[in-house]
Amino acid sequence: MRSLSLQKLTISLLLGIAITLSVCSILFSKHNAVSNKDNPNQPDAFINQVVSTTFSRMGTPILIIQSLSMTHYANNDTTYIDKPHVIVFRRSPQPWKVDALHALATHGMHTIQFSDHVVVFHAADAEATTTTLLTEALTIFPETQQAQTNLPVTIKQPSTIMHGVGMLSNLKDGTIRLLSQTRGEYVPDA
Repeated sequence: MRSLSLQKLTISLLLGIAITLSVCSILFSKHNAVSNKDNPNQPDAFINQVVSTTFSRMGTPILIIQSLSMTHYANNDTTYIDKPHVIVFRRSPQPWKVDALHALATHGMHTIQFSDHVVVFHAADAEATTTTLLTEALTIFPETQQAQTNLPVTIKQPSTIMHGVGMLSNLKDGTIRLLSQTRGEYVPDA
C-alpha cells in the first residue's frame, strides 16, 4: 500500500511540476522584455507568490503548487523554487502534501531536488493509513522514474516508525528500499 501511494504521489508531483514550470516559462518569456544575453548568470524569469493548479479534463484539481517565489536561469535551464507546498489530489478523498524549504529543477525536468526539511504527508483514507515521510533531501529523476536520497529517512505510520539511511525508489513498480541502518519501532497508541 505504502509503495503504491508513494508511486502515485511521485508521478503526480512530477507531472504537476513539469506543467507548472512549462506554464511559468511561457508566461515569463512573454512578460520579460529585457534580454539577459549580456549576462547569462542572471535569471531570465521569476515570479512571486505562485499558486498554480492543474485540472483534469473533467475540471477537478489534480495538483496545486504554492511557492513564495520561482526563479529560472536559462544558461543551465535551472529553476529555483522557494518554500514549495504541493498538494497532490488522488481518487481517494485525502490528497498527498509535500513541503520543503527549497526545490531545484535542473535541465528542464531531468532532475528535481527537494531540500531542507522535506515532509511528505498523507492523511488516512480507505486506501492507506496516515503516512509521513521525513528527510532533508530527495532527488527525483523523472526520465528514469527513480527517486533517491543518501540521507537519513524516517517513515511514520500509526504505531510504527521506520528509520534508515539512504533510500532508492523505483517509481514504475512502487518499491521503496531503505539502504542501510534500517530499523523499526513499535509505538503503541497512548
